[in-house]
Amino acid sequence: MPCPLCRKKFTIPADGLSGTQKNYDMEKLLSARKLSAGEDAGQREGGLVLCDVCSSEAAPPATKRCLECQQNYCDQCSQNQIKSDREKITELLKKTGGVLPRIEKEKNDLVKRLGDVEGEINTAADKLIAADERVSWTCTAVGLWGASVARLIILVSGARSRSWN
Repeated sequence: MPCPLCRKKFTIPADGLSGTQKNYDMEKLLSARKLSAGEDAGQREGGLVLCDVCSSEAAPPATKRCLECQQNYCDQCSQNQIKSDREKITELLKKTGGVLPRIEKEKNDLVKRLGDVEGEINTAADKLIAADERVSWTCTAVGLWGASVARLIILVSGARSRSWN
């Protein structure tokens, strides 16, 4: 049967559909739906989802959920997480800031070098074509000359044989 997403054919495993590969995007969507419906593991009796980061027994209710790490956050923890993520991104940008210009320069150098190599190849090809034309002309000239010489030799040898007789 075809996969509903990619349409690639596959056979249903012996243990049924539970043996097929998980659709992680769908799992994230279902998890977000459960959070909004109050059907998550960290619930209080009132149907509220608790913050996974706050460690106290009286943890505040979660108002946000990260679909990447599957954590539930209260407003305060959500702000702290956003601040932490921004700091990580800033640090990463500082570390990799010079990489993009260096890659761009290397790409431009390679493109220039490829142009030079292409020019060298075209020059060499032109020389080979010219040499081939000279060789062809020379072979043709020698071939014609050779045939004329061969006829002359035949004539001379024929004349000699008649004069010896």
